[in-house]
Amino acid sequence: LDRREAIDFASRNQDNPKALELLKTALKDKYFGLRGFTVSKLDLKKDAVKKEMETAVADMAKNDPKSIVRAAALDMLANYDNETYKALYVKAVNDSSYTVAGSALEGLFKLDSAAGMAAAKRLAKTETKGKLVESLTKVLIKSGDESDFQVIAGAFDKMPLSQAKFNLLPTFTEFLGTVKDTEN
Repeated sequence: LDRREAIDFASRNQDNPKALELLKTALKDKYFGLRGFTVSKLDLKKDAVKKEMETAVADMAKNDPKSIVRAAALDMLANYDNETYKALYVKAVNDSSYTVAGSALEGLFKLDSAAGMAAAKRLAKTETKGKLVESLTKVLIKSGDESDFQVIAGAFDKMPLSQAKFNLLPTFTEFLGTVKDTEN
């Protein structure tokens, strides 16, 4: 708890070099929950933070032993249009962790919508669960392709009643408003 409070305090003072040093150390914390928490608190929109942390976050996305931390790092990297991460996203889309694969799919779609759509269509033919279902549905909806309606509606219907389903509801209803086929 003390380490978490220190990370939280440092995250509110990311203009301070000492705070950045503490956050950099926290990215290597022995407890995966604190590593993920630290990644989520980084403000990579600040040039100093981006310069200091982006490489470490990219390394975590590739190499962290915990999938939840890799997914958080991928989510953070997805905020950038950096072509160097495309190979990372393509590889991570096939990760055994649905959370990692979902984060990678969203990052790939933001960076290269055609490649993201191709990956989504391929993944739509496989059994998916968790975050990957949510990400897959979001990507297919954003494509606006009505031919994917059955896949999207089926995935939405199979999602358990959860916060993820509620989060997807506005996007899904917006998609329904664009569907021309009255049977659908």
